[in-house]
Amino acid sequence: MVTLRGTIIPGEAPVGDIGSESALKLIHEARTNDRVKALVLRVDSPGGSAFASELIRQAVLEVKAAGKPVVASFGSVAASGGYWISANADQIWRCRKPLPVPLAYSVWWQPLKSRWRHWGCIAMVWALRNWPELLT
Repeated sequence: MVTLRGTIIPGEAPVGDIGSESALKLIHEARTNDRVKALVLRVDSPGGSAFASELIRQAVLEVKAAGKPVVASFGSVAASGGYWISANADQIWRCRKPLPVPLAYSVWWQPLKSRWRHWGCIAMVWALRNWPELLT
């Protein structure tokens, strides 16, 4: 899972923003790592730089070209560039009302994690923010 949260800006980004270079590194790792069977983008962004958003969208297309499915999951906001970087996903998921992290972890993550193990998949979590390590 690649978590992209904040305003999208070109280059490297401070905590709280999505830097195109930072995101490209994470997406490239997901594309080239044979243990990763699909890319899940967790997007919570009001948008930002059109150029940086397009770079990230092209990286997502490269993942699809490599034969890996892409699923986008929207947080509380996915507008403008936040939607653009997800537009080519095979599926886009959005909860009507975002769940608090502890509830989401117990209700959504644990059952899904056990299903992934049953199917022989390994879940890997990358993030541009500090809290998603909770899910590893």
